[in-house]
Amino acid sequence: MKYLLITLLSTCLLSACASTTPTISTGVPTSFGPNAVVVVINDPRPSRRKQSAVSTGYQSRINYDVDPLLTKTSKTIATDYQLLVSYEWPIRSLGAHCFIVESNDPETLIRLLNNDSRVRFAQTLNSFLGSSSDDTPIEKNLSTPSKSKIIPNLYHSENQYGKGQRIAIIDTLADINHPDLKMSDIEQWDLIGRSRGQLQEKHGTAVLGLIAAQHSNGIGINGAAPKAKIGLFRGCWQVEKESSQARCDTVALSIALDAAIRWKPDVINLSLSGPPDRLLEEFIKKMTNSGVVVVAAFDEKRDEINRFPTKRSGVIFAYGNNSQVKKPYNSDTIVISQKDALTLQPGGKYDVLTGHSMAAPIVSSVIALYKESKPNGNNKDLLTELKHLQASYL
Repeated sequence: MKYLLITLLSTCLLSACASTTPTISTGVPTSFGPNAVVVVINDPRPSRRKQSAVSTGYQSRINYDVDPLLTKTSKTIATDYQLLVSYEWPIRSLGAHCFIVESNDPETLIRLLNNDSRVRFAQTLNSFLGSSSDDTPIEKNLSTPSKSKIIPNLYHSENQYGKGQRIAIIDTLADINHPDLKMSDIEQWDLIGRSRGQLQEKHGTAVLGLIAAQHSNGIGINGAAPKAKIGLFRGCWQVEKESSQARCDTVALSIALDAAIRWKPDVINLSLSGPPDRLLEEFIKKMTNSGVVVVAAFDEKRDEINRFPTKRSGVIFAYGNNSQVKKPYNSDTIVISQKDALTLQPGGKYDVLTGHSMAAPIVSSVIALYKESKPNGNNKDLLTELKHLQASYL
């Protein structure tokens, strides 16, 4: 169906409309200090008060305004350590409330807070990257390339294109008005605000195109799961105007993942990587425990334990292979035949991007196709199927 752009004043339900307007009235802060500490507490409010603050359906503007009781609780804890709260936000899907404080000795502060009975846990504020580069010297900045296929038609030949599957993408904003996305079923929310990055960003557009570009429009590329329902949640931002690199942090990703969980996806695409993060890992655990498959970009600089997301059942790493890079060691890693991908760029353009970030949406799409064909399949069977398809299909 055609997606719709809605303004901040629209009253459409989230499940029926696409939004490119910020859903946070003031936006997430553009930066935090180098000694920022994330403090997570359990939501102290009575059940009735929690329920009254959350509507049964999504609204076009997800209200992240902080309840005064939560503000009072976080301020009390910070004051006891002679600190100030620089930012705070609720995590409804985890029944938690988070806030940021800064200290000259963050390691000691984290140790003290983790021994405070009022605190669920405390951790450092981490940064993450969605890396891709556009230095491949072929088919650069094309406006109307000849129709090309990203992957062979093993599933497509059986008329499987992801119909009925919900794929959540955590990334930058995307150009959902790209001509190759007309008739795609896309919903998009800016959960950071306009204070970071561009309104149409390269990384998110590229990831989205590999999944959702349409087959029957006679132009551009073929997405791998063009009939899937896509929810793009902005938890990253473009580093520079002409860069295809995306940057994220614990705060922005936690807000995006919180919204994505409540959207109830079948697959979630994380074309990013970074250090271990306890708060973000709680989202991954909650999703995989409920049957959601998480696809993340492989990280050549980190092993499967010392990274986000960490290795666990339901998490699959996407590795874009070429002859210059050694094969991955992780049994939960799916290798595609190459990591260069012709995909979409803002302004109706196309480009070839390279990186494991571009492998992830292809793997996410194939998982959606598998789930469409075998709705009762389990994760063990899924991984076996992916390994079987790895050489001939991916």
